[in-house]
This record gives sequence, C-alpha cells and structure tokens, in this order.
Amino acid sequence: MYRCISNLEIDLDGLGVFYGEIDEYEMLNMYQIISAWLQDDLDGPNPENTVFGVSEYASEWMLVLPGDISYRNLFDMGSCKVGNRYESIDYLYAKFLQTLENSKQLEPEYESLCLNHINVMSQYIEITLTCSQNIDFILFIKRWLRNCSTYKHLIYYKVKDAFYLTL
Repeated sequence: MYRCISNLEIDLDGLGVFYGEIDEYEMLNMYQIISAWLQDDLDGPNPENTVFGVSEYASEWMLVLPGDISYRNLFDMGSCKVGNRYESIDYLYAKFLQTLENSKQLEPEYESLCLNHINVMSQYIEITLTCSQNIDFILFIKRWLRNCSTYKHLIYYKVKDAFYLTL
C-alpha cells in the first residue's frame, strides 16, 4: 500500500483579479474560492438552463455523491463558514469521485485509490491519498483540482511538499 501526503499552496494573490467583490482589507481564503467554485457550478455556464434553481451542470456532480454522508468525516474545513461547509465538502468530494472514475477508465491501477483525509485551511490544502499501486499521486491531484476549477474561477497552486510512504 502506498500513501501520499501533499501540501498545496494556493496562489491567492493570483486569484485576486477574479474576486473584485472582496473588500481590499479582507483576506481572500480557500473558503471563498470553494464557495465560488460551488456557485459557478450551481449557476452553470448558462444560468438560464436551470431546473428548480439548480443547473443541469451541477446535477452531474451532485449525482455521483454516495447517499451515505460519512465521507464528510474525511474533510477538515477549518477555514469554512458553517453555512456552506457541507456544500463545499460535497463539491470537492464529488469532483474527486468524477476524477477517480475518469482515471480508472484510462489507467486500471487507480482502482484502489482512495481519499484518506483532506484538510482545507485558509492558505493551503493538505491531501492524503492511498493506493495499492504506486501511482502518480501528484498527477491525480492536479487532474482533480483542474476539475474543481470552474469556467469563471480558476485555481492556481503549487505542490509545496509531498511525502510518500509505503505501508
């Protein structure tokens, strides 16, 4: 079994241009970024094509979530406001599952990949993944975050640290 613990540093300054509504004295944080991803996906690229206030675009990621919400225990959203914490967790996890499904179709060694923990703090994200195969964890994380980015709000990050363990 192989484990990867990655610390991703988010380039919040680079994102500032997308967040004109943020007061200049207010600190941009991961909560605001994830909320923007979520809202973009709920609105979709064509907000007029919504059913009961939720776009078909958002329905695609909402459908992949398991009925059991125990996966929320994998997330520590320390910097999130209580109001949107669960929606943000659901969004990140749904995008994780979609990315995993796509990766499995291309490379079967991703079959046993699972998310052990994700810690979202105001300036960084720490992700812990395990897999029975020695896969390219960083490549997977890059695909996942690329899938989280929305048409209006991109994400700029760098992998600050990555620790690999063989269990």
